[in-house]
Amino acid sequence: MSSNQPTTVASSGAAGNTAAAPRILIVEDDPSSAFILQKILSRGHYQVVGIAGSGEQALQMAREHNPDLILMDINIPGERDGVETAEKIRQERDSPLIYLTAFSDEGTIERARRTAPFAYLLKPYREKEVLITIEMALYKARLDRIGKATEQRLASTLGALEDYVLTTDAEGRLTYMNPAAEHVLGCSISVAQGRPIAELLDLRERETRTSLPEIADRVLKPGFRTDPAHSLLLVNPQGEIRLVQIQTNALAETDGAAMGRVIILRDVTQLDQLEENIRRAQKLDAVGRLAGGISHDFNNLLAIINSYADLLLLKSQPDDPLTKYYRNIRAAGQRGSDLVSRLMTFSRRSSSPPQTVSPATVVHDVEKMIRPVIRENIEFVVDAPANLPQLFTDAGQIEQVLVNLCLNARDAIAEAGRITVSLSAKKFDSLEAARHNLQGPGNYVLLSVADTGCGIPHDIRDKIFEPFFTTKEVGKG
Repeated sequence: MSSNQPTTVASSGAAGNTAAAPRILIVEDDPSSAFILQKILSRGHYQVVGIAGSGEQALQMAREHNPDLILMDINIPGERDGVETAEKIRQERDSPLIYLTAFSDEGTIERARRTAPFAYLLKPYREKEVLITIEMALYKARLDRIGKATEQRLASTLGALEDYVLTTDAEGRLTYMNPAAEHVLGCSISVAQGRPIAELLDLRERETRTSLPEIADRVLKPGFRTDPAHSLLLVNPQGEIRLVQIQTNALAETDGAAMGRVIILRDVTQLDQLEENIRRAQKLDAVGRLAGGISHDFNNLLAIINSYADLLLLKSQPDDPLTKYYRNIRAAGQRGSDLVSRLMTFSRRSSSPPQTVSPATVVHDVEKMIRPVIRENIEFVVDAPANLPQLFTDAGQIEQVLVNLCLNARDAIAEAGRITVSLSAKKFDSLEAARHNLQGPGNYVLLSVADTGCGIPHDIRDKIFEPFFTTKEVGKG
């Protein structure tokens, strides 16, 4: 056996079990020591895939055979000693390592320790000690692989969760957070690790606005779970307010003392918005039923008014000065009928047949209608480009919304001021579309009404889309 040539061998003490036997690479420049190790491993039913006499040969054979275990002599000839060779091998593959040594200086031993070997074997070799050490090293390697696989599966699972998951030590300092938590808190685990959890989470009680430092002893106590009917105000660095429900559990216990906590925050912002939409839909349903009953009675009255107006027009002469008044009565009656038709449409939860319309045309038609009722000291500005995309919609509903907005804007301006109606094209991405409750991403036409009036108080902004809601005094609208 030559010390400068790699030797490949395949030996096993149990015939027929070669494929199942652990595969071991021996790195030993002394032929007699290598021979002894090979015989010991053969009797222990291990497969020796090669014997290398230098660091370069060890690297080559480790790449070729990918052994389950490497027995590495610390003192071997060549450009690299055993420790440097081990460092290079560990950079390329995760093979467990046992160092072989008779003696070494303290510095070499310290370098060897930094490469995290599984064990050391001292020369001269004793068979029982060698076999026990190898078996323990292989067992520890299997446990490490299982642990790493479990850790990877756990990391993948936590990474896929939309919930915000954080763990702390016993003192409440952050030890881990999943990608969703990193995103909502606006910082990475490397930056936040070790910081007190109460500093990282800007949590507030939704009803009282009490901040986390004042409620930390309660919500961060193991076993705490948010009441389903309530939620907390997480303010992230981007200024977004997210409603969350929190659950806190003990991470582990030793002798009855918690080693840490796991905190799970579930974002219920969209669920809360959905519940609010349901409440509004229930209100609209009640209003719709009321509108249906009123519309029916009002339609009967309009039918009489319109019929008499038609009779008066039939009997009047073209040059009769009262004819224009009859026509005005008939036109008002027709507008009333159109309004009743819209109320009936609202009460039945259906819509008028949509048509292709120009948004600019709709805006200019409304402009002609409402300019006469805008006070002279209010500037009425319309910016409606004609080159915007056509809309397939109910133009009557757009007119109704626009008229209401403009008349409310007029009433909100105490003296002189300005009302601005503008149209523009806007493209929404998925996030923006969801934020505005749109059907999905794409191109939209944005209709905007702005005024210099008194504005809307914050406490009633969530009611502005409720039918018949008003803050105006009796007789003023």
